[in-house]
Amino acid sequence: MFEPLTFGYEWETLLLKPNMMPLENKEVKDTASLLRNRLPWCRTGLDIIPYFGVTLLELKSGILEGWDELVERTESLIEEVTKICKKKNWVFLPGGTHPAYGGALGLHTHIGSVHNYSDATFLANAMTPYIPALAALMANSPVWASLGDEYKSYRILRHADRCSVPRRISDPDFAYGSWGDDTSVKIGSKPTIELRIADGSSFPSIACEYIAFSSSFLFGLAETKVKLPTKEDYIESNLNRWRAAKDGLQSTFIFKGRRESVCDILGDMLKIAQPNLARIGCRELKLIPMMIEKRQAQADMQSLIFKQTEDSHSFSCQMANILKDVTAFAKYLKMAPVLEPLELLNIEEFILSKIGIETPYKELYDLLRLPHNILQDRLNLLEKKGRIKIEMTPEKGELYTRK
Repeated sequence: MFEPLTFGYEWETLLLKPNMMPLENKEVKDTASLLRNRLPWCRTGLDIIPYFGVTLLELKSGILEGWDELVERTESLIEEVTKICKKKNWVFLPGGTHPAYGGALGLHTHIGSVHNYSDATFLANAMTPYIPALAALMANSPVWASLGDEYKSYRILRHADRCSVPRRISDPDFAYGSWGDDTSVKIGSKPTIELRIADGSSFPSIACEYIAFSSSFLFGLAETKVKLPTKEDYIESNLNRWRAAKDGLQSTFIFKGRRESVCDILGDMLKIAQPNLARIGCRELKLIPMMIEKRQAQADMQSLIFKQTEDSHSFSCQMANILKDVTAFAKYLKMAPVLEPLELLNIEEFILSKIGIETPYKELYDLLRLPHNILQDRLNLLEKKGRIKIEMTPEKGELYTRK
């Protein structure tokens, strides 16, 4: 299906002033141009944080064919960005968000090449049950402006400002182009399957391992007898996605009808990925197996640091200093304890906690992006239990009030 077997990434990062405020658009644009001049293979460009107008430096690897090339190009990009920032007295802050201001930053994997839209759609649909496990693995936004330390990925909770939403399942025979799904199919320009689920990484080593792992897993999945997700699979995936945002690698999922630790699911995914990891020349993943063993994601290190100040701006400055050492997370992992798995989160109580007085339906839909009939069934059940009141209005639609 993949002809040729290639992969690459787009890694959204922040360039900031010493006071942690964003640079002007021209300064980021000039930096991207400088990187392209210094590294001829580089496709680095710009992106933005919606609603804030903040210009992002989007590091792009170009088309890759093997592990050594992935590591070499990533190290070269980070080295050049670091040099520029040192000369300009700027701050380089990769991660899943700007902790002091919010806004979503992702690490997008492009896996290809694919040229048959129907086949690619079938495989993208088949990825749906596994996507929440990748979200848990890459959870890296536990501090989002005034929000902090309740979720391990506020980016996933907020659907990356609508730039990474649960995949809209479509019949491969009737598939058409869409943008912004957790798993998207690209045909024509960049003929790839794009995984948009991952929070931006804070460390190049994790970025490289994740790109290799997620690509090799999808290559492996294409070689198995995969089935389209059922209605139950799809609902499980949407709810597991929320659980991954809340508890990261400590999550308990409902996966294919069974309660299962997300780390057990990731372990099975690693087995599927292993033959193709070897095929692209990756002899060993060092960090991801340790993250799975200890149930520790990048978010857990950040949460530990945030607890020292509980001030998002001070935390941003602290993280920027820590990230100057690209091996900081590897050092943390070696010392970190094994975290315990957490209990399965209750979806009914979560929905209920977000209902106040005359809460609009749209606000509740945006929480989980469940299919409308599934969400409405759950809301009707809460009404039957006497826990909420539903009011029908011609102008604002359904309004919900907690009793």
